[in-house]
Amino acid sequence: MGAKDKPKTGGRKAGTQNKVNKTLLDMIEASGLDSPSQVLFNTMHNKETEPAVVLDCAKALLQYTEKKMPISQEISATIAPFAVKITSEDEKI
Repeated sequence: MGAKDKPKTGGRKAGTQNKVNKTLLDMIEASGLDSPSQVLFNTMHNKETEPAVVLDCAKALLQYTEKKMPISQEISATIAPFAVKITSEDEKI
């Protein structure tokens, strides 16, 4: 990695795939087979797929479709403040 105060002078242009990924994707396309994400999607939507497998497929695809929640937001969402109201037996809840 270069120094922060110096401009970038080499490497791939932004958005360019590395050779291994490009080769792998080209091989998948040439084979006529579904990509791994298509297999997950098709498995997830197959009516005969077990619910646990559907959940696993959804979790695997989630990282490619949704933004990751920042840690600070994740912690505050799990430790959200709440109120407890204690009532007597005569009061309606």
